[in-house]
Amino acid sequence: MNQRLKRYLVSIGLRAEATDDDAREYMTGLTGVRAQVAQLLDREGQDATVDGAIRVALRDLGVDPDDPTRAVRADPPADPPANPPADPPADPPAAPDADAIRAEGREQERARVAMIRQLAGEDVPDDLVDRAIRSGWDEARTTREFLDAVRGHRAGSVGAGPAVHSRDHDRDCTRDALAYGLMIRGGLPTIDPNASDRRREEQAQLSERGERYSDMALLDVCREAIRLDGGTVPHNRQEVIRAAVSGGTLTYLFTTSAYASVVAGYEEAEDTTDWCSAEDVPNFLVHDAIMLDKLGTLSKHPRGGTANDAKVADSREQYRIARYSKRFVVDEMDILDDRLNALVGHVPRELGLAAARLRPDLVYSEVLANEDLADAVALFHADHANLDSNALSNGNLQAGVTAMMQQTKNSVRLNIRPRYLVVPGDLEWTARELITSGEIVIAGTAGAVTERGNRNVTRDLNLQLRVEGRIDATGVTDPDSGTAYTGSATNWFLFSAPGKTIHVAYRSGTGRRPQLETFKLTEGSWGIGWAVKHDIGVKALDYRGCYQGNA
Repeated sequence: MNQRLKRYLVSIGLRAEATDDDAREYMTGLTGVRAQVAQLLDREGQDATVDGAIRVALRDLGVDPDDPTRAVRADPPADPPANPPADPPADPPAAPDADAIRAEGREQERARVAMIRQLAGEDVPDDLVDRAIRSGWDEARTTREFLDAVRGHRAGSVGAGPAVHSRDHDRDCTRDALAYGLMIRGGLPTIDPNASDRRREEQAQLSERGERYSDMALLDVCREAIRLDGGTVPHNRQEVIRAAVSGGTLTYLFTTSAYASVVAGYEEAEDTTDWCSAEDVPNFLVHDAIMLDKLGTLSKHPRGGTANDAKVADSREQYRIARYSKRFVVDEMDILDDRLNALVGHVPRELGLAAARLRPDLVYSEVLANEDLADAVALFHADHANLDSNALSNGNLQAGVTAMMQQTKNSVRLNIRPRYLVVPGDLEWTARELITSGEIVIAGTAGAVTERGNRNVTRDLNLQLRVEGRIDATGVTDPDSGTAYTGSATNWFLFSAPGKTIHVAYRSGTGRRPQLETFKLTEGSWGIGWAVKHDIGVKALDYRGCYQGNA
């Protein structure tokens, strides 16, 4: 649809965010001059050869050809004729008032909306009422569509039996209301605290409506799904399930609840790897992380000479992401047994938790594996000046901080400061004492004078403590290779700000969250299945931003 036509339709009442299909449907309800103008503008978009004729026709209808949303402007007067007639010509008709035209259009639109709501009464579903308003239906079409909907609603409920809830005929029983009811039944959050105010208000309204359906049996949910799909509800319970599964509404309802459960599990899992850097990559191919060497200092410029060339070298680490997945199903027997909470609540939540564990499992596997970097030296190694056999203490912690600050690259001192202290559970209380105590106690003999103060300067580092069980003697299993790695009760690590050491990659477009893929059971089975998948990869990039101590 050409933009001139779209702007004109918006100026007479069409919603600005309406799609082209909505706009076309809105045009079918136009009458009189508005219909003629819309048809002319539509022709203009299809056949450029009639542009001149269309301009004339638009002007004849009182519309500015250059801006159809405005009334025509009076043309400048022509030169007077050589022999003027005895009687002056009559005054030309006044141009239509554009504001008046728009006001009339808005008034007609308000009257149309009021007519639709009056015809809907209490029997027509809200989604059909919204469609009638959005699509610009006139009274004749509205009456016809509403009548068909009411008849279909009643036909779909005949013979449903006493198990059907009386509220099945409630006009508020929409797909979203049922979906929110299932989420409430599963104990899932229905209002996103990070959403906009308008969206949270909509979620609150849907949650209120969903409360009415939160105690429905799954078989009754299937009956409602058939009704919303426009089908006829069978008498037999198994046939009800199979008819519901074959439609789209039941899949929507279950998938909404299942995905909400996956996300809830994913977000509630604790993760101590916020010291890692992260990025999104487009595919599963090998990617290069290129690290440029530092350029040293500027050279003294010789008088009358030229600047020395900067020599740039680089090193690279390679990494790739992988897909991790698992699937689950809800079949005919599960629906008959009414096991929704277990299968669309508990199981997806557990899979969300499992997806959340992938990142720390991969990260600490990379740390404990201590594999060689591109320079053929292990991540933590004496040659990298980031490994020492020392227990966690005030003096050893300060030594680790100093070692990180003394790291260089191409003879340039980097002055890297650690930001995170990561310890196993066995060292948690020692670590808390070291980084939070206000004073230190210095042992000495009675009467001796110490040359040191008693203030705990280590606290000034503002180190953030992360307590991680995966680096203790139990260790962690690498999801990528299946290899088990063990740490110890005495090892501890320092890490700098994100971006210096361990890198996490996700596939673009996933929002760095697990994804849910829906499928329907076939070959003699009736039900709905989902596959939870998470695309992620981890790689150590540099040794300079980390340090390991171990007694």
